[in-house]
Amino acid sequence: MKYKYLFFIPARKGSKSLRNKNIRRIGKKTLLEIAIEHAKKLSIKDSYIYISTDSLRYKKICENKNFKIPFLRSKKNSRDNSNIIDAILEFLQKSKYKFENIILLQPTSPLRKTSLFKKKIKLLDKKRINSIISVKNIYRSEEFIFKIKKNNIINLKKTIRLNPNRQQNSALFTPCGSFYATKTNLLIKNRSFYNLPVLAVKTQFPDNIDIDVNSDLKIAKSFKS
Repeated sequence: MKYKYLFFIPARKGSKSLRNKNIRRIGKKTLLEIAIEHAKKLSIKDSYIYISTDSLRYKKICENKNFKIPFLRSKKNSRDNSNIIDAILEFLQKSKYKFENIILLQPTSPLRKTSLFKKKIKLLDKKRINSIISVKNIYRSEEFIFKIKKNNIINLKKTIRLNPNRQQNSALFTPCGSFYATKTNLLIKNRSFYNLPVLAVKTQFPDNIDIDVNSDLKIAKSFKS
């Protein structure tokens, strides 16, 4: 059987920065449960939702929400330095289903606005778009993004000048983690969600918050209450 869309939710149990962060709660719901709800809101016809986890505890949480997990993620793809692409490829190899497009929804982005992405998903059916990425403005011009040397001396660009107004520093964006989508054949071929041409979906704080440490979780809770 072939589906047009796979909603892939990664939920590895190991996390050094914030222990068991995927099942930390905001209100009465875990981040994992919130991600499942977002997938349902985004879910359109001919789509399939899968939770990739190496945890029996997380597996039980999902099954209580009527999401069956036919197999756990391998230990090899559940380490701190494991690449999420490898976990996706592992699922694609083991799954009895085929998928045209893959959408990655990380539980650590619980405040994402699903309405921003719902209409964009179908653009993957167009030949002119191969990937869709959520981004946020870093409000800095290129000359104010620099490296720091070993002696903590800033490696300044020759074009640097006095710091301009914030309104003038709005040209650069960076991925924010809320939403990644691409065509399956390109992800397999290039091992990446960045397959040109890439469509950017601009997001705003706090919708694009990415929970990595406890302070991030506290901020997310303050906006969710």
